[in-house]
Order: sequence, then structure tokens, then C-alpha cells
Amino acid sequence: MAEPAHSNFKLHVGIDFGTDGSGLAYALPNGDVFIHNKWKSKKYGAITKPKTQILLNEEGNCVAFGIDASDVYSSLDKETQKKWLLFERFKMALYQDLDGALASNPTDEEDLKQDALPDNHDSDNDASSSKNEHSKKASKARKITIKKELTAMNGTKYPSELVFVEALKYLKSEATKYCRKLKVGKPKDNEIQWILTVPAIWNDYAKNQMREWAIKAALVDPDVADQLKIVFEPDCASLAIQHKIAKAKKKSAAAAVADVDNEDSSNNINGNNGNHSSKSLGGDSDFGKTVEESHFAEYTFGKGQKYILIDAGGGTVDIAFHEILGDFGVKECHHPSGGPWGSTYIDEEFMNVMDEIFTAKWMDEFKQEEPNKYTEMLMNFRASKNQFDPINNQNGEYHNIRLPLNFLSFLEERIPADAGDGDDDDASDFDIEEAMASMVENCTIHGQQGWAKFSDELLSLHVDLWRAMFEVSITPIIEHCHELCRDKTLLKHTKYVCLVGGLSSSSYFEKRVTDEFGPNSKYKFIMIKPERPMLTVVEGAALFGITENYIQARVLSKTYGVEGALFLDEAKSIKIPDSHIEAHKLYHPHHAKWRVTGIFCPIASKHDTIYTNQVIQRTTTRAHQNDSYVSVTIWCSNEKHPILTPTCQHLASMIIKFDGSDAKDSDLEIEFHFYDTLLRVFAYPKTQPHHKKEVELQYATN
Repeated sequence: MAEPAHSNFKLHVGIDFGTDGSGLAYALPNGDVFIHNKWKSKKYGAITKPKTQILLNEEGNCVAFGIDASDVYSSLDKETQKKWLLFERFKMALYQDLDGALASNPTDEEDLKQDALPDNHDSDNDASSSKNEHSKKASKARKITIKKELTAMNGTKYPSELVFVEALKYLKSEATKYCRKLKVGKPKDNEIQWILTVPAIWNDYAKNQMREWAIKAALVDPDVADQLKIVFEPDCASLAIQHKIAKAKKKSAAAAVADVDNEDSSNNINGNNGNHSSKSLGGDSDFGKTVEESHFAEYTFGKGQKYILIDAGGGTVDIAFHEILGDFGVKECHHPSGGPWGSTYIDEEFMNVMDEIFTAKWMDEFKQEEPNKYTEMLMNFRASKNQFDPINNQNGEYHNIRLPLNFLSFLEERIPADAGDGDDDDASDFDIEEAMASMVENCTIHGQQGWAKFSDELLSLHVDLWRAMFEVSITPIIEHCHELCRDKTLLKHTKYVCLVGGLSSSSYFEKRVTDEFGPNSKYKFIMIKPERPMLTVVEGAALFGITENYIQARVLSKTYGVEGALFLDEAKSIKIPDSHIEAHKLYHPHHAKWRVTGIFCPIASKHDTIYTNQVIQRTTTRAHQNDSYVSVTIWCSNEKHPILTPTCQHLASMIIKFDGSDAKDSDLEIEFHFYDTLLRVFAYPKTQPHHKKEVELQYATN
């Protein structure tokens, strides 16, 4: 197993800030990892992962997080409810157009078609215009717009930043409480490293926002080097799985030695020796218990082998394609992709079914009047969702969901007294269960009758309806993976499919993916799923704090560049459209020539592989030696070969200042570092490399 990375931090805290639920895990410098998997809830006892929902008081301070947030809010009087703010699944609500922005990544087939096109400089005017128009539309389609405000349960608009900052403050306070259980005393703030997970399909602006909010929450000090790591969720899961395999193999080897020889040699194998051990961190009674995953010893991640990792969470689904480079080192074979296909969309389908059966009006009223029971109904559905298996279903063609008794009482006041048997002469004989049974069985769902039944607090839905609810998530995931597998180069040496995330807890989801890609499919992939797939990402996040250089090469999902200019004759020679030339033509008095601005100058292209510590350098020149600064704008595009910046997305700007000691040096060297999750830029005068400084990027607001 890998040796823990050396650092000055005494504690590494991983935060999985998910759409549906959030998690914490802790790593110690000696390699031990503890998962915070029992969160206290006033009403529901200990839960594995708290819901990502938060309640703020009038001062904007967090008073409750997770399921407790909705319970506390429901217990408030009406006047206080108008003043306090409850936000549910606020991470998902952050986006203006999640479906359009995330689901529009071009398929590999489309990418290959684009790659096959002739170089832009060799195309004619019409082809160039057509392609740039396509680029413009594509860029707009893929733009993720971060909302500046979120809407609370009571309809109040509130700054997104303040909601996220309070949530991060709460998670920090929870982590601090458990330091004593980890026996690390009370580490100083600058002795704790925080590893914050984000979906791999987030854009650069969204990732930077999380960094800024972490600083404002006092989670990290920007002056402390490497105190914050922004890491991709599927990368964390990948690292956790590799550690599970190594741990299981070590334990299996120790058991084999013990069987052959009962001497102390087995103790040598089991010694820590810098190796990582994952444990559950809950109540004091189970502190340090280890989850048994002995079946991981059957898997071998050999050098050169590849695997697909599907991180199916609550909101987004990230799909990573990695190649093993060695022990605890991988490279991306394809940039991470995916879309808004998580398990919460199945929950929404269920609530749509409830609207069809009981009307949207009644369901909205129930949510307002009994928010805690509404939450209980959703929790019951999620439990049934994970257990749904149409092949081994105990109830034949139907699968059950238990409804709260309060829901029956709520409906009793609304269902007509004659709904049960059609006899309105004797309302005293009204039976709510009989009336509900009649109402449910006679309803039409998706144009079908007989898809729902009710008896003894159980709502029974037909297996075909269950399948239909799952399809909103499963179909796009499977289709997307099939598209990736059409690339024979990617497919070569691919051996495994790893399933993680909350949706992977579903038996039906696992079965569907296994049928399509598992041992009996045409791909014959070996399927890997941890015992607790919803905690795999946060476990890997903590491991990232003590693991150096795990992702050794990344594949860019976009083309990055800066704005440049061409002399008029050059622009015409490469067939820049006349319309662009007229709109961007400037006279340059120093050269006594016309120049055309708005020309895209590439730094790194889509699908390029960038290795750890690989630096891409560009030289820029200030127009006049007396200029005290140079302003540079960075652009990005979903096209591999963009020509013009107006067809691209403005990513960020930077101002590079000259300090006065370089008055005679007009040239400036700029270094671009793409190998991490966040772009970093350094600059220095060409003749003074010892003056290299990191440049702060001012990201364009979406």
C-alpha cells in the first residue's frame, strides 16, 4: 500500500458536499482514516449521511442542518417561519439551467467528427462562419449559470454565497467536535488541511466559487499553502477503491500466512508501516469499527489496465475513465463527463406520481402543513427504492412504500365521504383506508390504470411504474457509457466498472448497469461496488490529504486560450470572416498597419493530456515600455479548434504588474498550470525568473 504523503498538517478533513447529502471523513498522518457515518438527529437517531439542507435564523446563522433543519422549521410558529430561512437541496438549486448546462457535453462521436475537420486556417469563409456559429451555440448551451440568490421555503430570496458559507461553517464545527475522538488534541486552524469535493463536470467558475466560499467561511487561510484541496468526486472514489483493494489483499495475505505458519510473521504484515486503515466514526460504542470488504481481494488493478467509474450521486452523475499507472497512480483516459441524472430525479418522479394520485394541490398542502411527515414519506420511498428488485420481488408485480399515518389523517379531511362505496346516505360509516384504496386503484398514472393499490398504510406501485421512475436516471447513464465505449482506443484494456454514490445502493440500478456492461454483456467488464457506496467519495477525499500525485495526468475537457491580434493581410489570408474583420479592425500607429483583434490564440486544446507539474509557457509583450501592467483575458471553448474569441466563453482575466525594476524588459513569461482541478497561472519578467509570482484570476461571472 502507498506510504502517507509527508506534510505539516496534523489532520486532513474530507468534505463531500453533495446535492442530496453531505459527509465528513478524517485522515491522520499515520495513514488511519475515519469516516463520520453516524450523525445525530433529534428525531431519527443516528443517520449515515445528513441531508444537504440548512435552516438560518433572522441573523443568517445556521441553527440546524440535515433532516433536523426541516423538523425545527416545521415546529416554528407562523411568524417565525416567515423570518427564518429553510433551504433544501440548495446545491442543486444553485444552477439556473442544470439540464442544459451539464447534459450537453458532446459525445465522443461528435468530438471525433470535429477532430476530423480540416484545420481552421485552411477552411474557406463559409465553412469558417458555419463552424463558428456552431461553436457559439455550443458554448452557450454548455454554460453553467450560478445563481446569485436562492429561494427559501417561505419564498424569500437570499444570497447563495451566505447559504454556502454558513453550511461550510457548520461542517467545520462538526469536524472540530470529533478531534478528541481522533486523539489529536486540538490542532490549530493552520494545522488542518481541508479537502473539498466537487462534481467533475463542474466548470472552472463553479469550482473557484467553492474555493472563495471556503475562504469566507474561515475554513482555510489563503496564506497557508495547500490548506485547501478542491478535488473531483470520482477521483476520490477511485482512490478509495484502490485502497480497499490493497487493504483486502493485505488482510488476505496475512490470513494465508497465519494458516501456514502461526508465528509472528503475520504481525509484521499487519503492522501499520504507513498503510491506510479506514474506520467508522460514529458513537463511542462503535468507534474504530472496520467495515469488512474481503471480496475486494479478488480484484487486481494492474499497470496499463483501465476502468470506468460511475459516481451516481443525488444530483449529478460523474463518469470517469482511468488507466492504472502503478501503485496509487492513475491517469485520465478521457475527461470526466456525465449529467444531471442522480437519484433525486427518481424521487421527483415519485412525487409526480403522488401528484397524479392525490393531486398536486393536496401534496403541496401536506408538505406545508406536515413538512416532517412529508420528509418521512420521502425517506420511506428512498428505502423502498434501494430495495426494489423486480426479479426477486416478494410482492409479485407490486413493490410497496409505507405512507405515514399522518398522511391518512390529512386525506381523511379532504376525501369525500362517499368516495369509498358511492353511498352518501351514511357518512358515519366512512372508512379512510377503504376510500383511499378506491381512490388509488381508480386513478390513471402515465395513462395506465391498475398501476397503484393501497392497503394497510402501504402504497403498492406496479413494477412497470417503478421501472419507469428509474429510467429518468438509468437510461441517460447507460446511453452515455455506451457512447464512451464506442471508442475502441478507450475500450482497449478496460477491465472494470466501479459503482459508487447513493444511487449505487439501489439493487435495480446495479442490476441494470451489470446487465449492460457486466460479465455476461458484450463488454464482459468485472463489476466493483463497495459495501457503502454513498460514503466512498468522502473516504477518498480524506485519503487525498495523505496521498501524493494520485491523478498523474488529466485530459482537458475544453480548449483554453488568450485573445490575440493579426495584421489585416494575415487575417484575410487565413480567411477570417469579413464580418469579424469589420467589427474588430483597429489601426496600429506604431506599425502603420491595420490589425484585427478577437483572434483566439490556443494555450491547450480539448483532449490534450496534461501531466503533473507540466507547465505551458507563453510570452506576452507590453505595448509600451512605460506601461506598468499587462492585462490578459483567458477564454475557453468546447470546440477543439476555435478561431475567434466572440465564439468562446470568457473564463477569467488577470492583470500582471511590472514592479519598476524591469523597466527595460518588455517581455513577460506566463506559465499555465492545468494539471490540478483549478487552473493556476504564474508570471515573471523574461529576464527575471526569480520574480515569479502566482497571478490571481478574476473569474467572469456567469
